[in-house]
Amino acid sequence: MSIYKEIRTDLWELANSLDRHTRKKLELQVYSNIVNRMEHLCNDYNECSVFLEDMSSTIKELKQNDGELKREDIRAMKKVKSDVESYLEKEHDLVRKGKYMFRYMTVGIIVGAMVGYFFMNYIAVGALLGAIVGIGYGTKLDNDAKNEGYQI
Repeated sequence: MSIYKEIRTDLWELANSLDRHTRKKLELQVYSNIVNRMEHLCNDYNECSVFLEDMSSTIKELKQNDGELKREDIRAMKKVKSDVESYLEKEHDLVRKGKYMFRYMTVGIIVGAMVGYFFMNYIAVGALLGAIVGIGYGTKLDNDAKNEGYQI
């Protein structure tokens, strides 16, 4: 069995052993998406082997706990996800979900606050309008990335 199928099977078994709240906290669907993405992007197993083996061992450790997870277990799983997402961003030019929305919301708040201060004499109104425009534009870019297949 390939490591990709093994990880998917372990994720499915882990999801079945956890309650709904813990499954949601771990974001197990994201891990499944990451494995699918790595299977298609990593032409050579050696390229991604460190990340896949780390993910596989962490999932197996969590699976052995029979649904009784501690904070350290959840942190370890999120660290693996963060490492793999960083690798996919750097090596394969993919973007995380919500990256553009957060970035443009921040820029919109800053620009909106400056416009509100200098032209309207209401910083809060300008910041709010800037945030709304930034969220709208960032969401559009996130949806475009998802449709084009560049989102993790």
